[in-house]
Amino acid sequence: MAIDRGWLALATAMFLLHGAMAQEQAEQIEMRETLAVGQQYRVSCRATLQGMMRLPAEKPGGPTPTLPFAGSSQIDYVERLLELAPDGGILRTFRVYERMEFRRRLGEQEQISQLRMQARRMVIVRRGHLEVPFSPDGPLLWSEIDRVRTDVFSAALVGLLPTHAVKLGDSWRARTDAVLELTDLEKVVAGQLECRLERIIIREGSRLAQVSFQGVVNGSSEDGPTQHQLSGFFYFDLTKQWLAYLSLQGKQTLLDSESKPVGELQGQFVLTRQRLSGEPVLSDEALRGLKLVPDEENTRLLFDEPGLGLSFVYPRRWTVRRADTNQVLLDEPNGGSVAITLDAPGQVMTGLQYQQHVEQWLAKEKATVYRRTVVREVPSAAGRLEHFQYEVGLRSERLILDYYAYQHTTGGATLAARTPASQPGLLADVAVIARSLRRSASAGLPAR
Repeated sequence: MAIDRGWLALATAMFLLHGAMAQEQAEQIEMRETLAVGQQYRVSCRATLQGMMRLPAEKPGGPTPTLPFAGSSQIDYVERLLELAPDGGILRTFRVYERMEFRRRLGEQEQISQLRMQARRMVIVRRGHLEVPFSPDGPLLWSEIDRVRTDVFSAALVGLLPTHAVKLGDSWRARTDAVLELTDLEKVVAGQLECRLERIIIREGSRLAQVSFQGVVNGSSEDGPTQHQLSGFFYFDLTKQWLAYLSLQGKQTLLDSESKPVGELQGQFVLTRQRLSGEPVLSDEALRGLKLVPDEENTRLLFDEPGLGLSFVYPRRWTVRRADTNQVLLDEPNGGSVAITLDAPGQVMTGLQYQQHVEQWLAKEKATVYRRTVVREVPSAAGRLEHFQYEVGLRSERLILDYYAYQHTTGGATLAARTPASQPGLLADVAVIARSLRRSASAGLPAR
């Protein structure tokens, strides 16, 4: 009996295809990304958000208005690994931003923010699952630190990979550090992400493992109790052993103290990663002479409010608590506080005038003065700066009261600092703030 050669060829092809598929399904796949000091890569992130946000009631028991929210971000940078922990985790990287842009609309109010050119180069220090940046080129704004802190640290996504070899259809749980990175939670209290190896594809000469993930996670963030519903996938380059692409869709539900929804956001996030070699801005020559280890000076923060016509530098352990057209208030954990009061042009107070006001206040408060200094001029970043100081007993406390009067043609300011007598080291912090004071023309200056 004759056999049709066409049918024989088709049967042979089907047999070979079935064998190849069976072999692929049985193949044990290793997905392990190995990090090394000096590695370079390019990262691109795109995110969109939309939803409804419930605002706090203006009065206790009053209505809580709800406003529509929409936001987007575009972030591009190149990065070089500087230091690894003994367990292989990343401790420090050097990063050069090419773009960092955020757009946000709440109701009718729209905000657009971009990274300053002076802050394009940063060192990222990893502490747990948090990123703590500083710039070798100068102090950062708190808003710039916050943007980096909430961005996804791409190398931490290795926590999505399996810890053992897997085959098609196998599932595993993502590590908690990867979940925290994707959700920006501070702590996971319930739930998990389940990952599954879906298929192997060939793209541009590389074998890519496509892995899906999904899950519901409850935890706490700076916004309070939160629930995240996540689903997405990523490609792991089996040829280069590298997580190359991730796409995520999610819904975030903000909860009140009784676990009732108070807001909902839905969004999409896409991240791409690319290995680099010999990037000029990451070269040894580009990094030569830069301080790449955090210290007291390069971790200082910048306060710069053009609307107030005021800028200054302050140590990172201090926090700006209030900033309005009349005054800026700062404090720190050991009892130190600083009040900077703004003077309008033509109403600038000299050091002697300021000391007279302080003397009157001390007499009114019945303070015991143990020590006082005379007014003297001290170095300033711009303008004239005068300083005097008291050590007093006030309301059963022993305090050092430190004062500065700043004068400039565009306006002046007075600085009053209060520190416990047991914390004299805080006076150096106050001096940093005072000597960096700058005033510039602004639209709304207060009148004395």
